[in-house]
Amino acid sequence: MNFLSSLKSKKTWICVAVTGIIGGIFYYYNHKPNEIAQKWMKLEKNTKIKKEIKTYIENKNWEKLDELFRIEMPLFGGEMIENISTGYVKMNEITISLIGQALCRFSQRKFQEKIEQKGIVIGFDLRKKSYKFAVKIANIFMSQNIPVFLFERPIPTPYLSFSITFLDVLCGVMITGCSKEPNSNGIRIFWKNSSLLSNLSNENILKRVKNNNDILWNVPNQISNATLCKPVLDFRKKYTEEMMKNFHIFMDESFEDLQNRIENENQFIIENELENNENQFIIENENENENENENVQMFKIQESIFHPSEKIIFTALHGISYQEVINLFQALKIEKPLIVESQCKPDKKFPEIPNPNLELGYPVFQKAISMENETGATLILAVDPDGDRFAAAQKIRSNWYFFQPHEIALIFSWWIYSNFRKKYPEIFPSKMVMISTITSASILKEMARVEGFKYYETLPGFHSIGRKASKLKKKLEAVWILFGFDNNFSFMLNSSFLYPDGIASCALFALISKRLALQKKSVFQKLKELERKYGHFYYLKSYFEVKNEEDVKEIFDFVRNNGDYFSKVDHLVVKSVRDVAKNYDNSVHSHQHNFSDFDSKFEMISYYFTNDLTIHILNNGHNLKIEYFIEWKSVSSKKHFENLVQILIKELLEPKLNPKENDKK
Repeated sequence: MNFLSSLKSKKTWICVAVTGIIGGIFYYYNHKPNEIAQKWMKLEKNTKIKKEIKTYIENKNWEKLDELFRIEMPLFGGEMIENISTGYVKMNEITISLIGQALCRFSQRKFQEKIEQKGIVIGFDLRKKSYKFAVKIANIFMSQNIPVFLFERPIPTPYLSFSITFLDVLCGVMITGCSKEPNSNGIRIFWKNSSLLSNLSNENILKRVKNNNDILWNVPNQISNATLCKPVLDFRKKYTEEMMKNFHIFMDESFEDLQNRIENENQFIIENELENNENQFIIENENENENENENVQMFKIQESIFHPSEKIIFTALHGISYQEVINLFQALKIEKPLIVESQCKPDKKFPEIPNPNLELGYPVFQKAISMENETGATLILAVDPDGDRFAAAQKIRSNWYFFQPHEIALIFSWWIYSNFRKKYPEIFPSKMVMISTITSASILKEMARVEGFKYYETLPGFHSIGRKASKLKKKLEAVWILFGFDNNFSFMLNSSFLYPDGIASCALFALISKRLALQKKSVFQKLKELERKYGHFYYLKSYFEVKNEEDVKEIFDFVRNNGDYFSKVDHLVVKSVRDVAKNYDNSVHSHQHNFSDFDSKFEMISYYFTNDLTIHILNNGHNLKIEYFIEWKSVSSKKHFENLVQILIKELLEPKLNPKENDKK
């Protein structure tokens, strides 16, 4: 009997009503939304917002008040990205000030007098209130005699990470809404190692916010140029030079030299690199697939397809990475790509793409795809608005194939590793390192098993990858950190700064495409070749939303099976289980995992099955989402994978939730 059916009896209805009243009373006294709202009212200067809050208090709208005035800010992994609105869990001048004050005090305690010598760097994107928020943070630090480097124009986020290393400052703040909707904005906090803030430092800052949420320092809203340190150097030039140094490590000859050599030798290797299988996700042209919601279709490839003179379309999705990408193309001597002109002009309203999230696939690429007939382009490259993520699509016959994050990672890791080995044969693979998050497809783990280089997996989020890379760099033994990636189209191509770089990723993908075309291969062909060597992975990420923290606890208690964990899920036999919050991992002798830097509220349970199927179920402790990530190393059909996904959802999630599944974010 389901939940709705059980509510038919009058007794049940009375019970629910009484429980609701008691729960409401408990809810009020436990959360004290009135008291918290009153604190906010003392800080709020906007009379319209004050009036609105007063109405909520008078009407005893506890649910709305708790939504706005929960002290637990969703600051996780050094970042918080939310709608611009009222309340501790939204982006506004008060939350920015509270975070800035907490960060300032934490950095003073951590670095003591050094912070007054080296200072902080601050950047911002082109979104609504970005500059205003950046100035607020700058004035908070300058009020404590801490030097501030503030960029004078909007910059891509990778610039901020790079500038920490280059300017030798101790921390950095980037005001950016990433790839969220136009009314969103956010803050990203970087540490002296150029990576996002660790979870432990993140928690320290949150505690400081919670304990000092009713005081705002008296700082001006305008910037004083007399007390401001400006980055006088040309960062665009310095960044390009740094990227070229890095690319040089993975290139044994220039593109022009390679092209001339191949033309002189007049020798092309033509191979049939595509298999007759039904394992590929192909995106059809919209006129051929008008009734498909996701535009996803199975497509059978029967012969070799290559584009010897492949034309590239680039889109910046209304962000600020266009000129940076073009600079790298020119430095690599790759011809300038065709562009989606309207989307290469920075525009904080995102008029053509209301949600510029690369994970959405077709809607993000739609304008670029519409240029296909007039341009003859066969490859589309996209960088998200703040420049740290990259995605690509390639035309296969009359259809467009969207590369998944782990597929792009496989292309990058093959290129970097193979060229590095050729250039430095004296360096053993055991001194080479690649890193990815647990929730990413395990393609790097498989590649490491075959090739012999070191592989490390981290907890979700690029802050975890950055922290791991930073620790490895500090070791006395020489290690080369070659590559890192997360499942949201984030790729780290070097260790000079520990953050994903969509700009460099875009240029490198174009370079690889051009090199392969000289051999009459496409990137898609190369992907199929590599999958035959290292394995083909199906991958799915999605989430459910729940109503409250009690729902989160109930779900994880069920998945834990009261600490016994499941040995089978339907017919699927469990090989091992990892439970991060409980420090449990029965795949190792000690039955304890080796992760130390995770949020105290973080939950993640992973089930590994004997058929190479894996599911990770998690909640980051700062939202009401139950995220799940499912991967399967297999050459079976996509339909088979979809059936397995349904089994896992039905058996592990629906018994406690019976939720309505959300689209991928």
